[in-house]
Amino acid sequence: MFGYLRQQFGVSNGAWLPIVHKAPKGPSRIALSLDDGPSPRTTLKVLELLKTHDARATFFLSGERAEQYPELVQAIVDSGNAIYAHGYSHVRLDRLAPEAALDELRRTEAILAKARPTPQDYIVRLPYGSGHRSPDMHRLLKAWLPGCQIGHWRYDFKDFALADDCVDLSQVERNCNAAVEAAFADPRFLGSTILMHEDPIGVPARYIGDVASILLERILLTAQVKGVAVTEMLPVRQKLVNRYIRTVYME
Repeated sequence: MFGYLRQQFGVSNGAWLPIVHKAPKGPSRIALSLDDGPSPRTTLKVLELLKTHDARATFFLSGERAEQYPELVQAIVDSGNAIYAHGYSHVRLDRLAPEAALDELRRTEAILAKARPTPQDYIVRLPYGSGHRSPDMHRLLKAWLPGCQIGHWRYDFKDFALADDCVDLSQVERNCNAAVEAAFADPRFLGSTILMHEDPIGVPARYIGDVASILLERILLTAQVKGVAVTEMLPVRQKLVNRYIRTVYME
């Protein structure tokens, strides 16, 4: 019975952590998050676009890639954007033994900590969003870092598919334009944290490395026209009925 209640109503033994899924300071903003970096195909282009448009983003970095490209990790930090762990090898943490899941996070943060101090209020992005509804995962993260929060999203561009079957960049551009138009027309978009990927891990499409910069530029230009600020994610204080039941449950 308790297992059923945990799944259906968000009941736990007080282990819940806050889930960050909204943009800070209201609906005239979107919070931009980028997974799977850093990458020599994308990171510097993304940083230049953010600087040009006076925007900020939160980068959830792969430990394997961060270890391979420490100069790109440092470039993100030096640009004033935030970095957090996205696991080391981009596997579902909820399918690992607890110690193995913790090792994925510890190894990644040890690499990131070379570029900046470990934040006390830490936002972690679980690969594939895996385990964000599991009290066991919340408990594990709380044991790792007591100030940990889960960085989720409310709008997913599914940008990993925008280059599928494209034979040239003009097709990618059309797909990105259509995706941005649909996003700004969607009532869930404004005021939300949006999910993008720098260079999606495991996606073989020929032009996948071009999607991030093309899509981001369209987002930033449209946001400028519409008076929408593009900002980083910030830790939140999520209200609870009590320490056992969550009032907000992310899908």
